[in-house]
Amino acid sequence: MRISYDQSDDAIYIRFSEAEYFESDEVREGIVLDFDKAGQIVAMEILDVSKRLPATSMDNINFEMARPDRSGK
Repeated sequence: MRISYDQSDDAIYIRFSEAEYFESDEVREGIVLDFDKAGQIVAMEILDVSKRLPATSMDNINFEMARPDRSGK
């Protein structure tokens, strides 16, 4: 996964897969999902980020991954 922020365009781009982009769908104003030919989401773009997210959220980006319970329960 890659996350990039373009300050001049005020847009954040989150790439989930390196699969080739096929088409886009603006699911809400300024929120665009990119799909591959199989219909899988490969990326998401959020436009006007500074208007949509608290300013402090751009200062620090954390990535958390849930770990499966390996206890066998």
